[in-house]
Amino acid sequence: VILVPALNAPAMASSARVSPLDGANLNRTFPGDPNGGPTAMIANFVETELLSRADAVVDLHSGGKASFFQPCTLVTHCKDRALYEANLDLARAFGLPLIWRLGAQNDDRSVNAAAERQDVPMIATELGGGGGTDPEITDHAEAGLLRMLRQMGVVAGEAEPRFARIVETSAPDSSLFATSDGVFDRFAVAGQDARAGALAGRLHHVFEPERPSSDVKFRTDGFILAHTCRGLVRRGELLHLVAQDVT
Repeated sequence: VILVPALNAPAMASSARVSPLDGANLNRTFPGDPNGGPTAMIANFVETELLSRADAVVDLHSGGKASFFQPCTLVTHCKDRALYEANLDLARAFGLPLIWRLGAQNDDRSVNAAAERQDVPMIATELGGGGGTDPEITDHAEAGLLRMLRQMGVVAGEAEPRFARIVETSAPDSSLFATSDGVFDRFAVAGQDARAGALAGRLHHVFEPERPSSDVKFRTDGFILAHTCRGLVRRGELLHLVAQDVT
């Protein structure tokens, strides 16, 4: 078992997504470059040296300081059906009640895409966020890792697959973004169902005092996968990430 506490240690030490060494986001740098900058070199090593020798991979993520994700596992909807099914098997063994399927919108610069290129079964996770930890979510993650190891036969015991709701961000227009700078008063949270026309929150235009506050409404039905943790938001920043059920 290969354990890596933080794939991008300089970024983690800075409590940031990007490395202070070169300003790069590791999960947007694969397949990397052995002769590139620090982050590109890490990405290349992970893809060519670590993933290439693995039987399975799990990458633990959260929403960082900016957002909170409903705890879920992420699987790549691969063209290779057998690899996709292997990804699903890992996710069901991990045991969270929500699976986020990465489809056409997936970024091929991510570690998920790197695992697909290496033909290695993989799941990632989103485990809350907001810049802190939650003991219940941490317990779920630890138990999930042990179930996954049992499913693979690394440790003794049975790992009974658990039913999970599967969603996909197949309609990007469903998600909500700030249309201007201001303070976002959030009315809905990750883990809830969204209904078209329902009030998601209210944007207060504090930099334009003469401008009335704006209601922000969901445009479609769906499932709220993540919400912003920020009060002060800038134009273009995510407010709610809305996914659709896979049928």
